[in-house]
Amino acid sequence: MQVRLTTKFTLTVALLVLAVVTVLSFLYVSILASQLIKGVEDRAAFVAKMVFLQAQNALRDAAQEGSAPASSNPEDIREYLRRTLAENQGLTSQVDAAVGYSNFIFEISIVDSSGRVLISSDSSLPGQIASRRNSLEQLARGGPRKQLSAILGRLRTDEVTYPFNLGDQPFGEIRVATQVGLLRQELLAGLLAAGSIAVVAVLLSTLLGALVSRATLAPLRRISKQLDQIATGRFDPEPESGGTATRRGDEFGQMSTSITQIGQQISRTREEIALDILIQARSEENQRRKVLEETLANAAHEVRNPLHSMQLWLEVLRGNLPREQETPANAVKVLQSEIERLNRVVSQALDYMRPVVPQFEETKMEKLVGEVLEVLRPQLQRARIELATQWNGELPAVRVDRKLIQEAVRNLVLNAVKAMPQGGQLMVALERRGEMLRLTVSDTGCGIPAEHYDKIFALFFTKFKERGGGSGIGLASAYKTVQFHNGSINFESEEGRGTTFRIELPLAN
Repeated sequence: MQVRLTTKFTLTVALLVLAVVTVLSFLYVSILASQLIKGVEDRAAFVAKMVFLQAQNALRDAAQEGSAPASSNPEDIREYLRRTLAENQGLTSQVDAAVGYSNFIFEISIVDSSGRVLISSDSSLPGQIASRRNSLEQLARGGPRKQLSAILGRLRTDEVTYPFNLGDQPFGEIRVATQVGLLRQELLAGLLAAGSIAVVAVLLSTLLGALVSRATLAPLRRISKQLDQIATGRFDPEPESGGTATRRGDEFGQMSTSITQIGQQISRTREEIALDILIQARSEENQRRKVLEETLANAAHEVRNPLHSMQLWLEVLRGNLPREQETPANAVKVLQSEIERLNRVVSQALDYMRPVVPQFEETKMEKLVGEVLEVLRPQLQRARIELATQWNGELPAVRVDRKLIQEAVRNLVLNAVKAMPQGGQLMVALERRGEMLRLTVSDTGCGIPAEHYDKIFALFFTKFKERGGGSGIGLASAYKTVQFHNGSINFESEEGRGTTFRIELPLAN
């Protein structure tokens, strides 16, 4: 069965878009899996560090109370540590809370150098030799295939370890066991979203390919009709669609014009021959017939050349389409526009997801915040926003990555600007809160609806979609930066009255 050229063109466009969307969907799902596993790793590492700090506090408190090992014998030291850690309410509460409130952490244990469990969230493990599990750090740095297999395959256990030292001497380690297979539902949701986009893109490209191919090959059908009319003796056919074909400037238009002119010339020649037949002798009639034959031969030659040119043009069109050349212009333009739009998340997620090597340094937050506000001052003035700052005296320094914290402060201020499209008041304050430094950013804008509270720090979520602003990455990036610095971020909001964001960062000392 012969396949029409329009069908071939449509299938080629659809297959090209399917290939591109498939590759992009795989990249999206791979990045999502890496992000999810990295999030679990970061959370487990943070919990391990907090458990270590609490264990250190427990040992220090016990020493201050006069408690000590019975002797310097390793078994006495081990028993002293086990008893001290197990009897410390703060440590056991922190371990139980970390396991109870996490969907992925199911066990936290402190083991000595031989692997024997001192304390654990699993009451059956103390005194037992704990076997080594898969490393979550290696999985987080593995390839997409390994990460997808860990999430979608059989349920497996991976752990994050943190060294447990007594002074400068290694004693054991803290192990936080996780199950990344529980991320399956979140990954499948992302996979479903990518699949939906792929299906819509293929269907849309197929429809557009059919429309573009129909529009592109329509002149060819008109030319074929013109030739059929000439073959039936109608040498001067009426132009269709208001003469659209004859007004085109490409090869189709030139060929249609040539055929029309040849038809008109043949028509005039035929009329002349018919007239001469009536008034001239038979010899003259033969001579006219010869002229007609020569004219028809010239006409066939004139038609053959444009037809050959058109055939080559169509082959070039079909052959070059996968290499993204602008042939035909409308199809390539549509494909190029769609491809440019997807590329543009991901990058923000990456950007968001790209690994960062921090450069920590002691920083005065009042100076850092002042620099950010000075850069944004013209934008605040254009938005008719009154800026007020508040910090009294010299505040202690914090140890941060300046660029990351500057970007987080900038995102909070710009978020406040978007919340006040008609202008308003912006308050930025710094104060010490115990061993933390608090940054407060308050606006008098539109506020956040209560139903958005649990999504406000989610990636790609924005409450400003209706005004065409916001990518949904700013607050998520600020949240990630604060968590990376072992700080905290929260907010209070009243719809129609304004929003207050608070960031707390540990002091440098």
